[in-house]
Amino acid sequence: MSNSFIKGISNIFIANIIGMVFGLLSNFILPKYLSINSYSALKLYQLYISYIGLLHLGYSDGIYLKYGGKNFSEIGSQDISITLFTLKIFQLCMGAVVILISIMSQNDLLLAFGFTILPMNTIDYFRLVFQAIGEFERYSNITKITALMNFLINMLLVFVFRTDDYHLFLASLVVWNILLWIYLELEIKKTITDINSYKKFSLVELKDNIQTGLPLTLGNFSSVLLTSIDRWFVKGLMSTVSFAHYSFAVSTEGFINIALTPISVTLYNYFCNHYDIKKIIKIRNLILIFTSYIVSCGFGVKFIVEIYLDKYQESISIIFLLFASQIFYTVIRSIYVNMYKVEKKQKDYFKKILFVVIAGVLLNIFCYALLHKIESFAIGTLLSSIIWLLICCLDFKNVSFGLNELIYIFFTTILFIGFGICFSSVLGFILYIICISVLSWILLRKDIKYFQQIILEFIKKK
Repeated sequence: MSNSFIKGISNIFIANIIGMVFGLLSNFILPKYLSINSYSALKLYQLYISYIGLLHLGYSDGIYLKYGGKNFSEIGSQDISITLFTLKIFQLCMGAVVILISIMSQNDLLLAFGFTILPMNTIDYFRLVFQAIGEFERYSNITKITALMNFLINMLLVFVFRTDDYHLFLASLVVWNILLWIYLELEIKKTITDINSYKKFSLVELKDNIQTGLPLTLGNFSSVLLTSIDRWFVKGLMSTVSFAHYSFAVSTEGFINIALTPISVTLYNYFCNHYDIKKIIKIRNLILIFTSYIVSCGFGVKFIVEIYLDKYQESISIIFLLFASQIFYTVIRSIYVNMYKVEKKQKDYFKKILFVVIAGVLLNIFCYALLHKIESFAIGTLLSSIIWLLICCLDFKNVSFGLNELIYIFFTTILFIGFGICFSSVLGFILYIICISVLSWILLRKDIKYFQQIILEFIKKK
């Protein structure tokens, strides 16, 4: 395993730790001091934002696939300049359409969403370019800056201006995205000094990149839709209070991604240059072990709810069901989704994830009809993640799971949910860590030794 790969993971991991600290504070302070209605509105806006990437119609993902494994010198300043300028004109038009619709429908959340389209999708372009070419330090800088500024904005509005008006939060988020976009434009000029010399809108680039990237974008969109179906059901079938409780659980689930995103982000670039099935299997098992420990932060969330956020007690069972689904989703996103990309199977990826989305809708309906509880939708999400992993294993039979791995996944999931719901946060955490450590050593001992070998090699190189 290359030194640059480990260094890339380290850079993004450090950035995400910083993001976790600020995100953790924000996600516990906001529901404490905001009214249920204002908190619910902010979470609904964030749900809108999760779909914003669909509006580039695959253009940015086409760039991502095009630049994968290359560097700036191989790509050329003219190519980057033209693709960036084309994206900005394209997204300016998209934003104008959405703003017009929001004015006609008098929808304030949609209006904020419309003003966010151009800056946010341009920021996403930079993220994808930095990720594809292995500029992980720059990628991680975006994460650090975003986390810090979002936290400062939220704290100013809550403690200095003492406002509960969600419109001010929305306006601040829009302004911040515009400022970050401007910063990244200036940042890229440090590498491409002549970037303004090629301000040209290219229909050819627009068409080619959309054609290449649309299946991947639709697959990613379907993935986002799959993980947000539950919230739409809660929004449509249950009260505002229930939506706030469920959204709180989802926001805490995001803490897992802080630790695991570095892996999924760096693996695409790594797979582009080192596509070895035996190594992929070893990396997948390491990710599985790592995830089984990371989800234990769910017990920390439960502890905070117990002593600090009593009004969100109903979220606890949802939190553990959603955290458990991340055991499956993390392996899927880190390994199998990147394999679809590297093997240029975007269309297969889209077809399979579309099937999983349909299954997810049916599972949510079935679980709600059977239980009539808010937990029904979290159960539907967990079952959907299991189906998705099974489909990935069928598509990549050479990277399917052995008996030991399947036993490990089964008992990890059962123990985590059982200890999380049935015991106090502290006792549940202790029991879970002991059990998962024993399971890891018994069932995946070779993988643990492989990880120790990697660490020793990395230390020697340092």
